[in-house]
Amino acid sequence: MVRNGKMVFLGMSAFTGMLAVWSSLAGCQGGTSATTGASTNAGGSGGAGATTTASSATNSGGAGTTSSASSMTTTTTGSSMGTGGSTAMTATITDVTTDKIGPGIEVSLKGVVAMSQKFLVSKGSSGSCLWGVFVSEPGLAETKASSGIIALSYGVNASISGDAGKAFCPRLGVDPIGDAIPDDVCAGDVLDLTGETAYFLLPQCAMQPMGSTVGQYQIAKINPGAITRTKTKGPVPAAHKLTAADYAMLASPSNQAFHAMWGNVKVEIDNAVSEPQDDGTGMMGITDKFGHILVHEGTNLMPAATDKVQVGDKIFYRGYAKAQNFCNDGPKYPVATTTFTAIDGFNYLDFCTWNVQPNNKCSDLTPPSPVATDCNSMSNACP
Repeated sequence: MVRNGKMVFLGMSAFTGMLAVWSSLAGCQGGTSATTGASTNAGGSGGAGATTTASSATNSGGAGTTSSASSMTTTTTGSSMGTGGSTAMTATITDVTTDKIGPGIEVSLKGVVAMSQKFLVSKGSSGSCLWGVFVSEPGLAETKASSGIIALSYGVNASISGDAGKAFCPRLGVDPIGDAIPDDVCAGDVLDLTGETAYFLLPQCAMQPMGSTVGQYQIAKINPGAITRTKTKGPVPAAHKLTAADYAMLASPSNQAFHAMWGNVKVEIDNAVSEPQDDGTGMMGITDKFGHILVHEGTNLMPAATDKVQVGDKIFYRGYAKAQNFCNDGPKYPVATTTFTAIDGFNYLDFCTWNVQPNNKCSDLTPPSPVATDCNSMSNACP
């Protein structure tokens, strides 16, 4: 079926065994209580739109689409590198994000801290499924510039039959994924991993309105067996608070210096006021048809388009799971113009747009997404 302009697999087979697997995902909890309120519009972001070249080491990963299925391009499987062999160079995240180590180099990162749950980064038109997790430098009380990166690994190709005969990627927590990232990875887990450095930007971005000219640092081509979890649920760095002036930096498609420092890093924006948008049904709501909230800094009474930051739901939204676990549904607010005291999320290049991606709609949004059941009562099922 098409939900809010996106193709989402909601066949009955998608729910087979869902209740049995939620307990296996327990422990990645959002600790904020949600208020109760009417849900007027659903969000939701898809996992489409990755690209990579067959031989290039610099374009190894991909980012999801913010427009439509027409944005999909081809992905290929990872190389034979990234298995932890003797050729890997010991490095830090900061070595990669400050260009001390360039793209196309096999590196070994020790003791990095998982900052998010695992999520589907993209599904290529060829059927390849790319999975990711955000990681941080170890030993931080608060995130800092150049301290974060996204780790990427290809799993088994899309094969689940869905609407109109299309194939879908495996369902996290239900089907075998086949990649290197643990399915139940939680923020605070400590990981050793080996993969290939990359600096990724879709060539299509040059043709998109306000398309980014700035790429995203990645650790790509992480093959099965190349990630070891050495500790579970350790301390998680607090999100660095950005200033009111940083809103324009976050939204900028061309600010190389800012995105090099804060790309893939979990940050906090405060006093964020949402703007009404067409929710895809002709009604005005807090999200557009792809589940994006658009916010500006609250003291900016006449924000320009370049001052507005897109907030997505790519990490936590799963169309097949939302009926069983509201934590995986898109954000819902009864009032389109809502003031958020704080929004925590990753500064992420989603298709061609730099935006903020929360990991959890309960704990990363203040106020949290209101639902009939509060977040605390469902926390054991939430990441």
